[in-house]
Amino acid sequence: MFVAHYERTMKSAKFQAPKERPLTVNIVEIRRRKLADARVAITKRLAASEEHLQRQRALATAAIRVANRSLARAYGVLSFERIVSRICRATGVRELDVFSSRRSRDFVFARHAIMYWACRRTVHSLPEIGRLLGGLDHTSILNGRKKYPKKRAKMGRYLRALDRREATS
Repeated sequence: MFVAHYERTMKSAKFQAPKERPLTVNIVEIRRRKLADARVAITKRLAASEEHLQRQRALATAAIRVANRSLARAYGVLSFERIVSRICRATGVRELDVFSSRRSRDFVFARHAIMYWACRRTVHSLPEIGRLLGGLDHTSILNGRKKYPKKRAKMGRYLRALDRREATS
């Protein structure tokens, strides 16, 4: 009697039983989806942090530029390009010849003069000056800086003595 009543109510309500879900769960697929979601999240975080780093670098570079300009005005520091143009004008050597690998006496003298004055009047390090002069090593810059006053003395033109601070830099 109970079974008959149950069958009638099922037919009258047009009841449909839920479809059976598969009993097997593909664990590998679930893990693969989780890993993909995690990769996407990490990639987004990395991109955001890279953009942040680029903004910070740009701000730091701008601040350094401003500080260098104010130092240059305060202490009479010259730009490397200005030193090169002045030396080339004074010695009659073209800028292309200074940056070339030619070793004519005039070119070498101009190069050594640039090395000396760049060490003395700019904020660049020895490797930076070498790179600016066409990929020279810092030891070449040291050598040129040391030889220039001797060459000037042979010409009868002496440079004033360096104070301690400038001699060590």
